[in-house]
Amino acid sequence: MVEGSKIHTPDARPETAFYDPDKAVAYLNVLYQDAVGFLQSRFDEVLRSGSTGHRYRAFYPQISVQVDSFRSIDSRLSFGHVTSPGSHTTTITRPDLFSGYLRQQIELLVENHDSPILIGPSETPIPLHFALSDEISANKAEAQSQPFLLRDLFDVPDLAPANRTLTSQSKTGTELVSLNTTPPAISIGLFGASRAPSSKSVPWDSTSVTDSSGTSIAAENRQRCSGKVLKTS
Repeated sequence: MVEGSKIHTPDARPETAFYDPDKAVAYLNVLYQDAVGFLQSRFDEVLRSGSTGHRYRAFYPQISVQVDSFRSIDSRLSFGHVTSPGSHTTTITRPDLFSGYLRQQIELLVENHDSPILIGPSETPIPLHFALSDEISANKAEAQSQPFLLRDLFDVPDLAPANRTLTSQSKTGTELVSLNTTPPAISIGLFGASRAPSSKSVPWDSTSVTDSSGTSIAAENRQRCSGKVLKTS
């Protein structure tokens, strides 16, 4: 790490409540483009001028919903609702690719729980490689003769959480559950944004929910639902 480095981040935008799914998705796009634009411009600056002695970091946008009741809902669909009270949250990547998917999920969550969706920055850094339009650019820069390492200046992909989750699955034979959920926040997705960097990945999946102890309740939910799954638009 750069000695005495200071972390520079983009100007923070506030967390905002939405009942309108179109406005919610539009704000997700603003937050995501702010973040990747910041990383791209800092990366170009480093390639041109070299290390400035600073670190650079930007964050995935986040969707949250607060549910205060076990109120019965129509659970024939396997998406668009949660099954227990609490603060449910997940990070989002590439909202521009999944706008239709996100819009329908958000609309159903608001309708089923009569609660606004909160959109704002998360605390999960975006790895530099996932912010660049051409991932090879970062690898090429790392391979060049530089007096510094990119990981000293930017966040890079960390596969350790994914490995821990997959190890848990192989040992227990149960459905994937997040091992990084910290109460009182409850995951409303199988994977966070950093696990879905490509256009082929789904940004979130509310068919799986973990409670505050980290136990999956998705299987119980699916026994009561029709088995339908939401496809990307």
